[in-house]
Amino acid sequence: MDVVLAVVQAWDDDEGWGVCSAEGLPGGCWVHFSAVDVPGYRRLTVGDQVRLVVEPVEQDGYAFRAVRCSPVAGAAGSPAAAD
Repeated sequence: MDVVLAVVQAWDDDEGWGVCSAEGLPGGCWVHFSAVDVPGYRRLTVGDQVRLVVEPVEQDGYAFRAVRCSPVAGAAGSPAAAD
């Protein structure tokens, strides 16, 4: 599994999943809310930078799936930015 820095491109709170993009992840990476490593309600915000642990597997039309997703400290919307 690879660790990459990515940007949240889309997020659907109702569905509980979204897509992040990064160099080396052609077509984007599928992210489920269960992989989001934040306290409380697990969601992402479009435009935020995140650190992904990804695996190359087909998921809903994407060639990559995140097994862990953590907001980058200090990025807008991350828990550290709110302090």
